[in-house]
Amino acid sequence: MTTVLVSGLPGAMAAEVATLVSQQSELSLAGMGLTSEKHGGGTLSFGEQTVRLVEPARLGADDLPPDAVAVDYSTPDAALDNVRWFAERGLPMVIGTTGFDTNEAKSIVDRHNGLAVFAPNMAVPSVLLQAAARFLAEQFPGALA
Repeated sequence: MTTVLVSGLPGAMAAEVATLVSQQSELSLAGMGLTSEKHGGGTLSFGEQTVRLVEPARLGADDLPPDAVAVDYSTPDAALDNVRWFAERGLPMVIGTTGFDTNEAKSIVDRHNGLAVFAPNMAVPSVLLQAAARFLAEQFPGALA
């Protein structure tokens, strides 16, 4: 079973991810979620699971199971620090946060030989439009030249 560490709680997208993970039988929600100093120390419940809100600086290397995967929906100010934190611990990550330097984030991941998916917008309409644009560009090369 894969454990999902959610970053960006109590934000709406992070909470949505935590809710969805808590409903899956093949996934387990980590008992802690990464958050800022402002929210640290609180708890949130998702289904029958309670998640402690913890600042990354307060977590040790042994606080996560070896099968953990990180999902980040934090803020642009926190995203690079979170990517660095995940990469230093060898956590594969999905980053849904936008508005930060993704080139720097990719550099951090590369330096640690990490695994990351940077998905700037996972909303179904946006993903559909991206796929449609890619298809049209392939089918009609140079049409807008």
